[in-house]
Amino acid sequence: MEPRPRRPLPRPAALPGGRPDEWATSLENCRRFVDEFGAEAARLGWDALTLFSVHPQAGIVRGDCCGVMMPCSYPVFELAGAYLTTHLWTSRKAKPWRCRGVTVWEFGKAA
Repeated sequence: MEPRPRRPLPRPAALPGGRPDEWATSLENCRRFVDEFGAEAARLGWDALTLFSVHPQAGIVRGDCCGVMMPCSYPVFELAGAYLTTHLWTSRKAKPWRCRGVTVWEFGKAA
């Protein structure tokens, strides 16, 4: 499988509620996730919004709209159909209360 081109992601200052050093770590862990688990995640039905969404106006400040990888302080080491696990956390795919935000690479674009 050929690697997909990387989409442009917002600069640290473009995400309200996040510090530049935290964003750099999240970005590194998100890219690692796509490289290591991207094909398997797609096969298991994980979509971009479930993984990489943020609130359209508030960014990562509104955790109820954030995908399971936003922010991501630790690399993912396990992926299953219903959850993924990092060093400290297990995050479930199905969270009925989670609002559907926008993908982080769409954050800040005019509607």
